[in-house]
Amino acid sequence: MMIDETKMIQLAQEAISAFLSDKIAKTIEQKQKKEKEKFTAENEQEIREKYEASYWLNYVVQNIDKVFLNVSHIAKLTHSSSQAINIKDAIKQDKHCHLISTQTANATMLDRGYADAKYAPIAEFLTYPITEFNKQLGEILCENEQCFAKICDDETQRIIWRDAIKGAYTAQKLSSHTLAKQIYVPVSDDCEYHLLSPMYSSSLAQHIFESIKNAHDKDNPAKLAKQKGKYHQNESIYFPNIATLATTKSNHQNASFLNGQRSGQLYLFSAQAPKIKHNPNPPNNIERLLSLCYFDCQDELKEIRNLLSVVDKKALFLNDDRKNALIEHIQTVGEHILNQMSVIYNSQPSGWTKDIDMPIALKLFLDKEANRQFSFSQPELMKQITQLSTPIAKWISEKTHQNRILALEKVYMKIINVVLQSHYWVLQAE
Repeated sequence: MMIDETKMIQLAQEAISAFLSDKIAKTIEQKQKKEKEKFTAENEQEIREKYEASYWLNYVVQNIDKVFLNVSHIAKLTHSSSQAINIKDAIKQDKHCHLISTQTANATMLDRGYADAKYAPIAEFLTYPITEFNKQLGEILCENEQCFAKICDDETQRIIWRDAIKGAYTAQKLSSHTLAKQIYVPVSDDCEYHLLSPMYSSSLAQHIFESIKNAHDKDNPAKLAKQKGKYHQNESIYFPNIATLATTKSNHQNASFLNGQRSGQLYLFSAQAPKIKHNPNPPNNIERLLSLCYFDCQDELKEIRNLLSVVDKKALFLNDDRKNALIEHIQTVGEHILNQMSVIYNSQPSGWTKDIDMPIALKLFLDKEANRQFSFSQPELMKQITQLSTPIAKWISEKTHQNRILALEKVYMKIINVVLQSHYWVLQAE
């Protein structure tokens, strides 16, 4: 027997013992709290006998068909009968990948269900995690009958337990039920129909539930950083106008394990179109615009600062690699500035700069009417663009170097000129 297999058997045996011991302790504690002085030594003995290893395993195999493991869709969430089929979405989605589904959302957390809540401990037992091998206890038990060697000396009995537990991991025979919600879709003129049985993906519902819960958590680090106006490596995500749908009114765990985790609720996203709010005080000069861009640009500015610091301290030349890195960082800064310009360009009403004292060069990128009103020859256009790239290059230099270096600013201007000119022609083509 291989070392890994021996180790796996040992861990499975320890897991069985740990699960049953924990179950006995918790059940006794719960019964004592509920029944108080009525709880007797006989009651305690009954609990210990119920979770005695061989008795428990016989109970598991006798009711193995009552539990459904590692499934993504639980029928009981949408069907009134627990006899409807539960399924696992294992079909790789290679079309319409822009749509949210169990596959595209990478909703890997699988659910477990049962015909009746009294069988929940069986599902809990079989899904007990063996983290060292990234497996569930039940998956190991149905691989090797030696996992039961400390419980039973009879090899035949051990094989019976092993083979029965395999049934929990075998795909259910496709079937329907009279109480199942069903839609018949005609597919031809010859009375041929395609049967649809709408089912919620419990895995996807859990993925959405945990994503929203994490995003709205008051202690979310990214959320706290945003409130303080500080940078954080993670995104701060907000889900507006979330609604909830209660799939179960009580005893949520009776439908499925994950349904119990989310208290029987499904989150529904709002289908309302967002209301566009115009900034009542948009920037009227390049300095104010750049101050709005600083938060988005600060990472790239830091990279430029670090690069120039190394060059200065070690008296290095700007070789091709360093020059290419510098160009890439400047281009990214330029793109962040364009993003801010685009927000203003698309959110403000056309003609909003008409009565504002603002350079024409800036109006071209912030106002649709101004962009259509003015036309320039190529030399004239470059003159206008240079009026923007000059202060932008100066701003980058001030943010990245202790003393302004005019030679570097000329390099920055050339890069920003290309970025601005390209964006200008995109706006002209719209």
